[in-house]
Amino acid sequence: AREGVPAKVKNCFRRMDPLTLNAANEAVFILEDGTEVKLNFSGEGGLHLMEGDCGLLTWQGMRLIRFEKENGDVIGGVFFAPAGEDANE
Repeated sequence: AREGVPAKVKNCFRRMDPLTLNAANEAVFILEDGTEVKLNFSGEGGLHLMEGDCGLLTWQGMRLIRFEKENGDVIGGVFFAPAGEDANE
């Protein structure tokens, strides 16, 4: 996982997951070097992610793990990490 990387929200889309009927979100973050990262996450966090929000981004693959906004709000992605697996890839 990449942890605590400064990033800015480019956009965030909300949609329904047709299988679970849970809210699903897709957000694009821009890293300091201009790289764009598209991440998916579920839950209500997408309601609180606005274009231009800046903060520290933690993610793994295509999954948002955590985004801590400058104002202190924390948006977490719903994820599962089996015990004993290090995030040092």
